[in-house]
Amino acid sequence: MSEDESLRYQGCLRKLFLINATKALILLCSMFLSLGGCVTETINPGNMQVNEDRRYQVAVEAAAEYLKANDVANADRHLQRALKINPKSAAAYNLMAALQTIEGNPKLVETYYKKSIGFDESYSPALYNYGQFLLADNRCNVATKYLEKAAQDFTYPQRSMAFEALSICQRKLGELDEAQVTIDKAIRLSPENPNLMLEQVEVYLAQKKLEMARDTFLKFSKVAPHTRRSVELGLSIARQLNDTGMELEMQNVLKNMK
Repeated sequence: MSEDESLRYQGCLRKLFLINATKALILLCSMFLSLGGCVTETINPGNMQVNEDRRYQVAVEAAAEYLKANDVANADRHLQRALKINPKSAAAYNLMAALQTIEGNPKLVETYYKKSIGFDESYSPALYNYGQFLLADNRCNVATKYLEKAAQDFTYPQRSMAFEALSICQRKLGELDEAQVTIDKAIRLSPENPNLMLEQVEVYLAQKKLEMARDTFLKFSKVAPHTRRSVELGLSIARQLNDTGMELEMQNVLKNMK
C-alpha cells in the first residue's frame, strides 16, 4: 500500500469512528430519555406550573396550621409567599383576615375579607367568615347576603353553621318565620348539634311557641352538658310556662356552675 493510500485509509477509519461514536451517543441519550434521565432533557413549562401550584398550596396549608397555633409570624411568612405566587388568592386573603382577627385589627379584617370575596365571589369560607364578622358587629342586614351564599353551597363543609348564623341574623331582624325555616335546614344537616338545638329554642321562644321550645330544650339536655346560655334559656322557658320544677332544676344547675 502506497503512502497516499495509507493516509486515505486512516482518514476513512477516523470518519467511520466519528460516525459510529455519534450514533452511539444518540442511542445512549435516547435510552436516558426513555428513562427520564438524559442530561439534555428539555424543561417542560407544564411541570414548572405544577410545581408552582404545589408551592402555593403548601404555603396556604402551612399558614392555616400556624394560625391554628396562633403563630402569626410564621403564618404571615407563608401567606406572603402564597400571595407572591398568586396575588389574587381568595384563600390567602381569607387567612390574612383570620390573622388580623388574632391581632385585633377589625379594619384590616374587613379589608381582607372583601379582597378575598372580590377575587372569588363563590369562595364560601370567606363568605361565611365575613358574615360571622358582620354578625358579631351587629350588621345583620349586611351579613345575611354573605351567609345565604355560603349556605347555598352544597360542597361547603360548614354549611350547617352558615345556616345557624343566618338564622341568628334573621331572628335579630325580626324575620322569625324565615329564621325557623333556616334553623330547620341546619338541623336536618346536623341533627345532633347542640348549638343548633339552642338556636331553635331561641327561635321558638321568639315566636312564643313555648311547648316546642321546651321539647327542643329537653332534647338538648340529653346530648350536651349545660352552659350558661342553655340554663338561661331553660329558666326563660320554665318561667313562661310556670313550670316550677324545671325552674328549680335550672337554678340548681346554675349554682353548680359558680
